[in-house]
Amino acid sequence: MPIRFSSDDLIYIDHEQKSSKKRDGTVKSFTVLLFQDYRTKRQARVYDFSGVNTADELQNENRYHVEGLVNIDKGNTYLVLNRIGEIRENGKIYNPYTQKEGTAEIETSPP
Repeated sequence: MPIRFSSDDLIYIDHEQKSSKKRDGTVKSFTVLLFQDYRTKRQARVYDFSGVNTADELQNENRYHVEGLVNIDKGNTYLVLNRIGEIRENGKIYNPYTQKEGTAEIETSPP
């Protein structure tokens, strides 16, 4: 059973473009979204395996609602993005792609 995570306390800071080579020789690109936890001030790295550059839609220093799964692979633990929404001043969550109320669902396929 997958472990789910959800947070309303993440502030978008930056992103990193990464790639990994699969066993069959193909290269898979992905994005690591860098957030800072609002309360603890610790950095949170959230992996976006969708192939779409979600970071293009995010605004620096804005607060986001982030949902996903905790993935454990070969002893490494990382957060994989499933849904994201911008938290506006009125406290409502908006899809960063459509600007409509709600979150954006991110389809993922791990590298």
